[in-house]
Amino acid sequence: MHILLLVLKIIGIALLVVLGIVLLLVLLLVFVPFCYRAEGSFYEDKPYAMLRIRYLFPLLHVFVKYQEENLEGKVKLFGFTIYDFFPSDEVKEKKEQKKAKKEQKKAKKAKKAEKTRKTKIETSLQTEAEAEIKPRVQAEEKMKTSAKPQTKPEAEKQTDTEPEAEKVTLWEKIQIFVRTLKEKILSLIQKLKGIRDKGIEIKEKASYYYEIWQREETQRAFQTAKKTLYKIWKSIRPRKGLVKFHFGTGDPGSTGQMCGYLGMLYPFIGKYVMIEPDFENKIYEGDFYFKGRITLFVFLRAAWTILFDKDIKVLRKILMNS
Repeated sequence: MHILLLVLKIIGIALLVVLGIVLLLVLLLVFVPFCYRAEGSFYEDKPYAMLRIRYLFPLLHVFVKYQEENLEGKVKLFGFTIYDFFPSDEVKEKKEQKKAKKEQKKAKKAKKAEKTRKTKIETSLQTEAEAEIKPRVQAEEKMKTSAKPQTKPEAEKQTDTEPEAEKVTLWEKIQIFVRTLKEKILSLIQKLKGIRDKGIEIKEKASYYYEIWQREETQRAFQTAKKTLYKIWKSIRPRKGLVKFHFGTGDPGSTGQMCGYLGMLYPFIGKYVMIEPDFENKIYEGDFYFKGRITLFVFLRAAWTILFDKDIKVLRKILMNS
């Protein structure tokens, strides 16, 4: 009995240690921030960009780099590469070989399809030619057998009846024109009625949503959503950063206009942006860098408020039922 209790005690201690380690890892994942740094430049038509993410450095390190049309990316754990974003040369060669084989198969299939299409076209042309020749031959034979000279009184009768037929066809044309015009007018009236009904529906929906917007619950929900978004932005925004931009269009007038437009935004971005205009040369170059951090706790807190806030719940139900 004493041995059994000792074994159970050891098992319980081990389980508590495992639970403590799991809880510690969860707390670290939720509260310890992911630090990021992004930088780049564009000089002499050569772009460069780099993104670096670190977590409990040197525990986790993610690195992505683009330079001279070459893209690199790695994930490192304790300094050792555990995953490459982009494959090695051998894997690239294998993929290229597979692509070449697929292209060859597609080319063979295309050739077979072209051959079958040509044969079908030739057979269809032959059948069409035969179908066109047969009725002509039959019609010529019938004309030879049944053709007889018409007598004078029959010809006179035909000339007498021609104007009557013309009168009838003209009247029928007038009736058809009036009928089509009437149908078009009716269809136009129906379209106008449909547009009027749609306008009434849109007006009713707008008034309905405006009433929802004027409610106190909606205003409170909007304020809470606004506050949560501001907290997210405040947490993930760059702590440090600087953008240098050297530009010139080659025309002093257009360069001055761009400076005027940027000057309107300069009170908001002047802390992080440095603008250097060039009124003589046509040039676009610059560089940037940003540093910041992201914590999962901020997103979890925002999700909690969005899911369990009373006002947001009421607004969600109203929008789902509308």
